[in-house]
Amino acid sequence: MRGNSHVRFLGGESGSNATDLPDQTIENKQKFISQIMSSKSPVRSCDDVDESVLSYAEIKALCAGNPLIKERMDLDIEVARLKLLKSSYQNQRYRLEDNLLKYFPQKIKIIKNSIEGYENDIKRIENNTHLQDEGISPMIVGNVTYTNRSEAGTALIEAAKKLKPADFIKIGEYRGFEMQIKYNLFDGSFETKLKGNMSYGTNLGSDGAGNITRINNTLEEIPELIKLAQAELENLYIQAKNAEDELKNPFKYEKELNEKIQRLAFLDAQLNLDNNNSNNLENNNEVKEECAKTKPSILQTLKEKKQVVEKNGNIGKQPDIII
Repeated sequence: MRGNSHVRFLGGESGSNATDLPDQTIENKQKFISQIMSSKSPVRSCDDVDESVLSYAEIKALCAGNPLIKERMDLDIEVARLKLLKSSYQNQRYRLEDNLLKYFPQKIKIIKNSIEGYENDIKRIENNTHLQDEGISPMIVGNVTYTNRSEAGTALIEAAKKLKPADFIKIGEYRGFEMQIKYNLFDGSFETKLKGNMSYGTNLGSDGAGNITRINNTLEEIPELIKLAQAELENLYIQAKNAEDELKNPFKYEKELNEKIQRLAFLDAQLNLDNNNSNNLENNNEVKEECAKTKPSILQTLKEKKQVVEKNGNIGKQPDIII
């Protein structure tokens, strides 16, 4: 900055009117921006209105001297608020209808298929469980069948160590399930997956016999998975029923909105009629003034005729004057 220019920032005390107005305006604008930029709802609304704008509108109404202007201003704000509520209501209806048509049927179908898969896997376990002296069913690792718990667990770990980091790879079978193992390079752990109609996973440890126990516990948890799926299915039915009931509810401010829209249209018609009458009156006044300017003056006409007579020398003869 050149020269000796100085800038002074004036700030008033708390509660002052004029000096606090810019700060209040900035604060209100920040509230508005924060609400508009929020992603909580697709239909965004702002309850705070700039106080300065309202003051100017009120001054305009007072200067006009017409109470209909003030009523129309307040009514316009109220109609806009009700229309925003109706827009939010309609968007909510669209979401509910979309859930009833797509989300709920698809989700219910997936959970039903899962329950059916769990039930089939329970039958698979029952048909393929043949306990040996060590308390396990025969486990196939590679091309070898093991009936000893420790030997089976150790063979499983040794086979897993030979794997390279990759996706799940089939390594054997157990109790009617395909056994797959994956080596995690990040932490050096091994994860096994038992694949039947559904898939069940668990991590392997360093103890061979302990790994067999982990696998058996994973299969024994299938009935609990069925209970969780049934509870989720029941919850989906409840949500679908609630959505159907919600769609039956009309917009509760519909009557009020229609009444205010009709009143607003009436006020607009009245205010436009007043404006037209005022414009017609102004136009009539302009026409009268224009006519007064263009209408010939009798006295001026007589003077012009007299000058013509004197110029021609016909002073003694009285000319005919046509007006």
